[in-house]
Amino acid sequence: LPPGGASTGLYGISCGTEEECRAAVAENARAGADWIRIHTADFAAGSCYTGPSPVHTGVSETGKDEFVRMPPVLLKAACTMSHKLGLKAAVRVMTRDDPENALQAGADLIENVPELDDGLIGCFKENGTALSFSFSALLAFFKLPQNITGLADSCREKIKNQIEGMSRAVGSAMENGIPVGISGDSGRPYAAHYGFFRELCNFSQLCGARNEDVLYAATAGNAKILGIDAETGKVECGKCADLIVTNGNPVDDLKALRQVTMVMAAGNLIRTPHVRHLDDLDDARISGFDHFAG
Repeated sequence: LPPGGASTGLYGISCGTEEECRAAVAENARAGADWIRIHTADFAAGSCYTGPSPVHTGVSETGKDEFVRMPPVLLKAACTMSHKLGLKAAVRVMTRDDPENALQAGADLIENVPELDDGLIGCFKENGTALSFSFSALLAFFKLPQNITGLADSCREKIKNQIEGMSRAVGSAMENGIPVGISGDSGRPYAAHYGFFRELCNFSQLCGARNEDVLYAATAGNAKILGIDAETGKVECGKCADLIVTNGNPVDDLKALRQVTMVMAAGNLIRTPHVRHLDDLDDARISGFDHFAG
């Protein structure tokens, strides 16, 4: 994360020098990571939150909508160190300039591109770089009442614009044969691991993708992007038996993924899966909205 961001300490390590970037990558490598996720921009601390929030503490004095950004030289240092240690680098972007900087830095995957013009499309295809998108956390911050998120009006408007731009970018990427995956944003505010089904529903409704294409992106597409498609991603002889059982057919209705009755992970059957829910998170969503997924 760039220093001075609102998310510092919440889900990332703040880095202000090339050496700090390299050290953060090495720390994650020692912990067993196989991918490094780099955020090129963040809302400036104290710039977006005008009231109490379950995510961030403190009250904004300015209400200004400001970004803090990671200079390209730091992004390059993090990506280069990742590759040196045999890891892949995923770059999460927020602003229009970020995708080009991430491509030049050697990113293997770029997340949540806010716009995709002809020039960027050519660069993605030339580099063989994949894209992934996640909407849940952004939708929550935009849709939930401000007395829950504490988010300022100006920041909500920027998030709205980002969601709209990402929705268009998904269609452009698919039309031009750029690999597209679906990420979950799990661990970020209002995006729980057990809510990944919402990403598929949001992907379909916001981007107009067919259910079949959404399911492919979330399974075989993700596996290929992550480099594990020889092991999983499809129901094929020789691959891991990674399966779920639902009451309905998600090809007909993606909301069927909400009710998973059985799970098989690497051939191990879990007949009655139990998922621990976060009550505060669920209460916040129910009090405001439940995304498009219902």
